[in-house]
Amino acid sequence: MRTQEIARLLAGSICAPRRGGASDAAGERATTERARRMGRCLLMGLILCGGPAIGATNEPCPANSPVPLAARSEEHPVILVDGQYSPYFKGAVSGKWLLLRDGDFMTLEGRGYFRVRLEIEYWFGHGEVGATNFTSVEGELIHVASGGGKKVDDKYSSKSEQNMLGRPDKGFSRVTADETPWMNEFYYLDGKATLALREGGRYAHINYAVKPVSWQDIVKDVQTPIDPAKKWLRTGMVRDRCRSADGR
Repeated sequence: MRTQEIARLLAGSICAPRRGGASDAAGERATTERARRMGRCLLMGLILCGGPAIGATNEPCPANSPVPLAARSEEHPVILVDGQYSPYFKGAVSGKWLLLRDGDFMTLEGRGYFRVRLEIEYWFGHGEVGATNFTSVEGELIHVASGGGKKVDDKYSSKSEQNMLGRPDKGFSRVTADETPWMNEFYYLDGKATLALREGGRYAHINYAVKPVSWQDIVKDVQTPIDPAKKWLRTGMVRDRCRSADGR
C-alpha cells in the first residue's frame, strides 16, 4: 500500500469529524482521544510514529542489505531551520541539536533521515512518557526504525530493576504512548516537521537529542548484536520495510 493511501486511511479513522446528534458525541470524543494518544501522529501530511511496523513498500531492498530497510532518497540531508534549542555540549545526551526545557522546539527540513534520542531524567521527578512529540508536519514524515539497544522499560540486568524510566530508590515514570518508546527512534523526512518538548506537571522530565543520519547509520544501529555489558539489550526494529527479491 502506498504511503499516501495509508495517510488517507488514517485520516479517515482518526482525524475525520463525525456528524450526528447526541448519539455521536461519544464517538467524537473517542476519535479525539485516539488522536491525542497517538501523540498527534497525523498532521498536515503523512506521519507514522509510535505505532507498529508498517508493511512492505514497493521499493526493492538494496542489494546485499543486511536488514529489510527501504532506502529512500537522501538528496537533501535534514537541516534545522528554526527553533528554541541548545547545541550539543560535553556531558549532554548525544545529538547535534538538543531540546532540554519545556517549550523548546526545533523545525527540521529536508529529504533524508534523522534520529531522535530520548533521555528520561527520572532523578528530577516522574510523569508520563508519550510518543515523540511532533507538533506539525508539512509533507511526509515516516517512522522508519527503532533502536539504541533498548526500550525505555527494559531492565538493565536480571539483578536490577533499573531501566530508562527510573530505579527503585528514585521511582519510575510511566509510558502512556500506544507503544513503548525506544532510546533511538529513526525518521525519514520529505518536507518540514517541528518537534517540541513537553515536560513537567503531568509529564516526565525528558530530553530530546536530534541529529541527521544516513541509511547506513540506521542499518548499523538496528543490527548491532545484543551486549548486556554495554546495556545493549535487544536488536532494533525495522518499520519501513522494503520488498525483498521473493516479493515479501
